[in-house]
Amino acid sequence: VWHPQKPLLIAGLDTGMIAVWNVSDGALEQRFQAHAEFVAAVDISPDGTMLLSGGENTLKFWTFPDAAAVATFEGHAEAVYAALFTGERAEFVSGGRDKTVRAWKMQTTPTTFAAAGDIAAFGCKWIHGFLQADSSLDYDEQRRICREQ
Repeated sequence: VWHPQKPLLIAGLDTGMIAVWNVSDGALEQRFQAHAEFVAAVDISPDGTMLLSGGENTLKFWTFPDAAAVATFEGHAEAVYAALFTGERAEFVSGGRDKTVRAWKMQTTPTTFAAAGDIAAFGCKWIHGFLQADSSLDYDEQRRICREQ
């Protein structure tokens, strides 16, 4: 993910680390351990001060650039493959291998949407690519999460 104000590229690694590169000179500016096994999803808040990371069953919330852990959110039954701020620093969504999309607010439990028709429009667009690429789904009907318009 690109930092919204600085020339930084932030990426999750299969080692469980998050790395930050300065794209102006290619230098690795920062690297920190975010998850035990892997980081499959990273997003940065619109103001560039908070990070989300998704990995094995958890979503984590970090300050940026100091990489201080703020909170760990549990609720997905399997790996978290997508994380996205929804416009507010304390509101975000996650999608996982368990085929659920969860809407989160800091200090609260998630709202879980079944992978059928109850997902908000932004959630449909956001998770659509993941479900299309998920080879574990047996047939096309399982890949559809949004009602036809």
